Amino acid sequence: MALLAAQNVDSDLYGVTADSSQMLSFNNYTEEDTYNELNEISDQNLPKTEDERVSPTVSEQEPCQDGILDEESISSGLSNMGRTADGTEITFLHLTLPGYSLVDINILESYIYLQKLEVPYNKLTDLSVVSFMPFLVELDASHNEISKLLDFSPPQNLQEVDMSFNLIDEMGDLSAHHALTKLVLDKNYLSHISGIESCVALQHLSLAHNNIKKIENIENLSLKYLNL
Repeated sequence: MALLAAQNVDSDLYGVTADSSQMLSFNNYTEEDTYNELNEISDQNLPKTEDERVSPTVSEQEPCQDGILDEESISSGLSNMGRTADGTEITFLHLTLPGYSLVDINILESYIYLQKLEVPYNKLTDLSVVSFMPFLVELDASHNEISKLLDFSPPQNLQEVDMSFNLIDEMGDLSAHHALTKLVLDKNYLSHISGIESCVALQHLSLAHNNIKKIENIENLSLKYLNL
């Protein structure tokens, strides 16, 4: 069920304080129908098997040996050559590595100028290497085996994160991620919304197909898009 950015939420009904000029539309549901559905999100929406977590449309890449990322694979995924954020060098700014069965990407510690990193459809459990990417703006780590959300020192300008289709059951404290504008956590194992109260820049929040039964802890946010 999607809650799309538009105008006005009844703050008394949902326990959310909102300006009367900003309402969230509920895709043609009545307020009563929407409220009932929010409190009766079915368990059938949760991913129950590994097969449900992997898209059949993603083409298989040649797996890296032992799942450890190597320079050859990196070179095939680099794109968008441009000037680094500090203006000192010309280098590749984007890296895309989908479906390599990766379990270890620590080699990326030296790729400090990346601004966009896409590593979906792998077997990653750890993203600590992102701590070495101070200029990173976009991160796609969807369809992996990650259990902790944003468990790394946050790049100062990290704005967009997709960690859908993982194993995350708790949002944790995201107050250090002050630049975050978009967060996608669809198809995880979350039961409540928390840890984002200080993410005042957040505008796009997607938590579809979890086990969240109540809208809470978002009253201080200026969301334009909310998908539950």
